[in-house]
Amino acid sequence: MRGRGGTQGGLEGEFASKARVEVGTGSDARDAAAAAATGEEAEEKKKKKSESAGAGREIPPPKPKMSKAERRALQESQRAAKAAAKAGEGGAQGGAGAKKSSGGGANAEGGAVSGSAGGGASGEASGAVGANEEKKKKAASTSASVGLLRNGVSHLRGTAKDYVPSVVAHPAVERLALNYARGKTKGARERVSALLRVLRVVVENFEAPVDATYALSLTHHLNQVVHTLDKARPMGIAMGNAVRSLKTHLARLSRDENQGLCNDGCKQKTLMHIDYFIKEKLDGALESIVRAGVKNIEDGDVIVTHGASHAVREILLRAHEAGVKFTVTVVDSRPSSEGAGILSDLCAQGIDCVFTALNGLSYAMQHATKVLIGAAACLSNGVVVSRIGSSAVAHAALEQGVPVFVAAETCKFHERVQFDAFAFNEIGAAESISRVDAVDGVLASAANLPNLSIINLTYDVVPAKCVRSIICEAGEIAPADVPCYTLAH
Repeated sequence: MRGRGGTQGGLEGEFASKARVEVGTGSDARDAAAAAATGEEAEEKKKKKSESAGAGREIPPPKPKMSKAERRALQESQRAAKAAAKAGEGGAQGGAGAKKSSGGGANAEGGAVSGSAGGGASGEASGAVGANEEKKKKAASTSASVGLLRNGVSHLRGTAKDYVPSVVAHPAVERLALNYARGKTKGARERVSALLRVLRVVVENFEAPVDATYALSLTHHLNQVVHTLDKARPMGIAMGNAVRSLKTHLARLSRDENQGLCNDGCKQKTLMHIDYFIKEKLDGALESIVRAGVKNIEDGDVIVTHGASHAVREILLRAHEAGVKFTVTVVDSRPSSEGAGILSDLCAQGIDCVFTALNGLSYAMQHATKVLIGAAACLSNGVVVSRIGSSAVAHAALEQGVPVFVAAETCKFHERVQFDAFAFNEIGAAESISRVDAVDGVLASAANLPNLSIINLTYDVVPAKCVRSIICEAGEIAPADVPCYTLAH
């Protein structure tokens, strides 16, 4: 009985598993049949679409995707086509046929433009886009380079020609500030001499407040005067040395004032210090420089000069008075054009002169025996700061083996180190370059262009290797010896 029961249970399990397999197979068959029906419906839909499109018509392939620049170029070409069509319609208003032809031409042109995304027109559009991109790249590179030039001189100041003193100062100070701004008082020696004479007038008319010491109140007043003059035009090295010497004197004077020196005694001492600076550092120094400079001029010399240095002019005139036979070649350069002034003075005294612009420098240097120039400053690393264009003259002389002599007072010496003309300099007016003899030149019409920078540097930097010696009141010294003769305060 047990064996039969077990056999019967096993047969029932086999029948159950076969039934499950048959059920699974039936469901898979139904899914396959449904998928086939779906595919047949999709094919029928495609056939219907193709039949509705027409038996002989083919579905065009999808248009290739266009970039943003290509779409912009395509839109511009379409606008141009529409504008041309409108212009054609306006010019053909006399007949209806002309209007139709112009309209047909516009439609044809518009169709050609719209239907040529992947054809020849797209090549023209892409070429135009490429040209525009190249122009943009060139403009960007140009503006970047111009920006670098502007940034290189953005820290420099220049003369304020429209300057109006905003601080109520002494009338002499206001007149001097206006002369600085308008260029009536120029040249390193002339500027420092005028400054010292105005400071002398200021000291004479200064009265210290009752509740303040003389030296301290005068120092404060002088700071206001210097600030007023500096706003009109940046102060030069010699002017800064003169002001610093006067302030050092006032610092010493405060100690004498504490020992019982009255205000009148302080004023007299201050006036004596200013007179001493004018007499020793300017007038006496010039006389010593002239005596030392005349010794370097010999018969038959051809001396090249640039700028309008007062010391150079005096050396040449004194040498001519001493009977030395020589020739002077005056090299002039824009925008200052100071060579005409010294040329007229030398010719008036009967000195043989040759005048040339900076573009004739190479020819003039072939016949030169010496170069004599002035200086606005002499720095501790031997660099000489002079009028713009002096560096070209000095380098041309170095190339030809012609010695270069610099005439400068020790009040122009400074402990500063400088290697180029962009660290410290003055910016001149752009109109001095764009306008020649008060006439608008080529640059005048282009002065407002955003990608144009007009840079007018006032001073040039002459390296120490180009200078044979510096003639000062101490005699001839090497450029490397400038720190030994820096003005003591």
